[in-house]
Amino acid sequence: MQIGSESVAVRIEILGIGDNVIGSMANGIQILYKLPSGVDINEIVTMLDNIDNKKVLPYIILKDRPSDIIDTKKVKFVIDINRDYDKKYTEMIYAIDDEGIVIYCGDSFDDCLSKISPPLNEKNKKHSHEDWMRAVVR
Repeated sequence: MQIGSESVAVRIEILGIGDNVIGSMANGIQILYKLPSGVDINEIVTMLDNIDNKKVLPYIILKDRPSDIIDTKKVKFVIDINRDYDKKYTEMIYAIDDEGIVIYCGDSFDDCLSKISPPLNEKNKKHSHEDWMRAVVR
């Protein structure tokens, strides 16, 4: 997958939630972080937890179940036991917008943050039901 292309949905297990799908359309920008070998998971959790925006949906992809429960504000842990995610997502970090389009793929967390900042700051150009109702009431 490359920037600007439609992402691929993957059925996975989210720890504590169960079977789910990531990588497709969502209610925010998904950050999919595949944990490389030898990296401190607590450091990655802290980085993702410190993204101060409710529109960001951070996931850490693990190959095996963690031995300890990790304290986190918003990060969800994905278990990729069958390596389905690994087969479709080759880069370490992906950012996918709410329409399911890849806006970043690579291995730099800082570059990922710079790519997601413009979409997070854009006003929603879509019309919501609430906007339509406000216009009708006036």
